[in-house]
Amino acid sequence: MSVEVRGGVGGLEVQYDELGRTSRRLRDEGGALLGLAVSRHRLLADGDLLASAVLSPGTFARAESALLSALDGGDGLVKAGGALELRAGQLLVAIARYQASDVLAAQQAQARRWLWVGAAPAGVAAGAGWLAGVVARGEDPLAALEQALLEHPGVVDDVLGLVTDVTAPLGSGLAGPLPVLADQAFRAVTGEALLPRDLAEAAGLLALLYGPGRPVFERRVDSAPTSVLVPGGIGDVLERLDHRNTAARASAGTQGDIGVTKLVTVGPDGRPLVSWIVDVPGTKDWQVDPTQRPNLNDLASNLELMAGTENARVQALERALLDAGAVQGQPILLVGHSQGGMVAMRAAQELARRLDVTHVVTAGSPVGGMPAPDGVQVLSLENRHDVVPHTDGRENPDDDGHVTVLFDHDGTGIGDNHGTGTAYLPAARDLDRSTDPSVRAWLDGAEEFLAGRGEQVTATTTVYSVSNDTDGDGKVDRPR
Repeated sequence: MSVEVRGGVGGLEVQYDELGRTSRRLRDEGGALLGLAVSRHRLLADGDLLASAVLSPGTFARAESALLSALDGGDGLVKAGGALELRAGQLLVAIARYQASDVLAAQQAQARRWLWVGAAPAGVAAGAGWLAGVVARGEDPLAALEQALLEHPGVVDDVLGLVTDVTAPLGSGLAGPLPVLADQAFRAVTGEALLPRDLAEAAGLLALLYGPGRPVFERRVDSAPTSVLVPGGIGDVLERLDHRNTAARASAGTQGDIGVTKLVTVGPDGRPLVSWIVDVPGTKDWQVDPTQRPNLNDLASNLELMAGTENARVQALERALLDAGAVQGQPILLVGHSQGGMVAMRAAQELARRLDVTHVVTAGSPVGGMPAPDGVQVLSLENRHDVVPHTDGRENPDDDGHVTVLFDHDGTGIGDNHGTGTAYLPAARDLDRSTDPSVRAWLDGAEEFLAGRGEQVTATTTVYSVSNDTDGDGKVDRPR
């Protein structure tokens, strides 16, 4: 399996920072050496040294020669200081070249999307011809489209990015003042953009079709072996998530389940440490009809999460943790698949001042536009053949707080490539054997949630079945 790791302690952003610090250190050291050389050149004209030339011309000449060699010779201070200054400049140029390459790649992606606009008529004709050929061969058009997406998942980035590439210039006045005025008036009334500048604003516009969710939940204890599994690595973390995901798929009554596990670890010193793992499954009911929303892990939540607006599943996660007994000072690991990963990232942002979310794991989640708070270590698993992580139209940030693991699982279809059990759990098992420095550093930092030698760990899992309070009575609605 081909694996690529971005971000973390081995990521490019960290390397940029290290190169920058090294450049400044070399510049300072080079400047110090050159300054020392300037000050020591005065010794060549020192009065006592010049006076000694009368008494001992040979010794004077040897002293002057040695001093000149130490200052201006092949191994002298001037050359050493100049070399350090030159290397400092070379590092700055290298950083600028790397960063310019990143900018150029982004501009190329935008230019490629605009080519889609120019080629739209030909594209429509080609698409019609392709569809006619598919039908003529007796093939299923949806299956053929799915196969095309499986082979070229990056097309999703281009198509979604194209939407805001078209609307953003209109909102900036490119087509005159009327679109700008309409956009400003719409923002004043709704709080959202009529002409979105990015995918987050586009999601916020669509989310206006849905009313706000009101989370209510019922709780139950889950003592199934996988539910109370104390993870020993990333594979076990994903196995727990797959268990919750599978249970949520199996029954309509558990579609909104959030699993909250309390770990009590007693180390060799006898002191207990309490930590928490929260498992959040992904979308289970799309509920496209805005008038019908019994569940909250739906299309509306996807739009709210991407837009950064208030979301009921994030509220439910916080309430579930507090109900289970979590308090400040106890480390929390949030784990989510697909929409669940988006919920985890948003919850990490919103809980930063109230509880101690220290780690997040996402699997197949479009979280490129969701920065983690300082101090939260994120590990994102993304299958290159999974279209879902592409739906935010951007790559995850490459910084020391966010490790992204890209792997290849080309399965039997979109669902297979996106599944926790079929794609992400096997990749996580392989990741436990990784020697990549970013992965190892993430695992070392997550030791509060992983079983270690000489430790006794007990796990208690409470499952919160979250639904939408459609009648506003604060109780779970029962089907009639």
